[in-house]
Amino acid sequence: MENVLVSGGCGFIGSAVVEQLLKNNKNVIILRKSDKPLSRIRENKIDGARRISIDLANSEELLLSGIQIDTCYHFAWDGISGEALSDIDRQYRNIRYCYNLQKTVARMGCKRFIGAGSIGQLELKHEKCLAGRERYYKCAKDACEDFCRTNADELGIDFIWPLITNSYGVGEESNRFVNYMIKELLRENDLPVSEGKQFYDFVYIDDVAKAFYLIGEYGHTGKRYIVGSGEAKRHREWIEPVPGYLQSEGRLQFGKYASADIFLEKKDFDILELVQDTGYQPKVSFEEGIKKTAEYMIENGIS
Repeated sequence: MENVLVSGGCGFIGSAVVEQLLKNNKNVIILRKSDKPLSRIRENKIDGARRISIDLANSEELLLSGIQIDTCYHFAWDGISGEALSDIDRQYRNIRYCYNLQKTVARMGCKRFIGAGSIGQLELKHEKCLAGRERYYKCAKDACEDFCRTNADELGIDFIWPLITNSYGVGEESNRFVNYMIKELLRENDLPVSEGKQFYDFVYIDDVAKAFYLIGEYGHTGKRYIVGSGEAKRHREWIEPVPGYLQSEGRLQFGKYASADIFLEKKDFDILELVQDTGYQPKVSFEEGIKKTAEYMIENGIS
């Protein structure tokens, strides 16, 4: 792995992976949709990478760029929060864009294609999953994996589809659960949450980035690695200490939020295969990650 294309390389996970690739002396090209300004932290992470602005609807334009690619990471995905999760048209386009990008980079000499799946794909075996607004997102990720796995076989390139558990950390700009929880507790507010009986895993962004870098270097084609902390436990066990980490007077009100929880088994979060194949070892504890994220929010006035 020397010449690496990263779609969505300016996003939360993509920029962290770009930073890790640059630290390991890779030539990195970021594929982005527009030239809109980035936050300072994301700009710093991708400093040193070449940027190409191409809409994924026209990924074949890459053929005219003259760049060399041996590895492609695909993080770009439209519709990852709110009502967009259940926008079937957006989710369908994501599948088509990934499929077409894969064909384009294969024509450019790319030999390894690494996607970004979701642990939510494993929830599709549960009937309850069909009731949530994320159902189209999860189905789209699953279908994308199937289409692109078949496509890779026909193209003769490596294909790896890691499943990310629940990433969080410095540089996250969305209002997903960890960010929302930290914001509310920093305001000293109480927060209604579910009973928290389901198994969960949270993994800090730096560990996610390291995992993807190692997968690019050492991952085995065809694998569906779980990217997590390796410490799956009940959701309540994860978050109950957070007010104490932040020295907040706010409280988590367990059972006050109605949630159709999907109960994955603890074994579904097993990272042993990733560790064995790549040498991955997560480094950042949940307490450390929460404190780092809170400090970042305070320093940058994020509320």
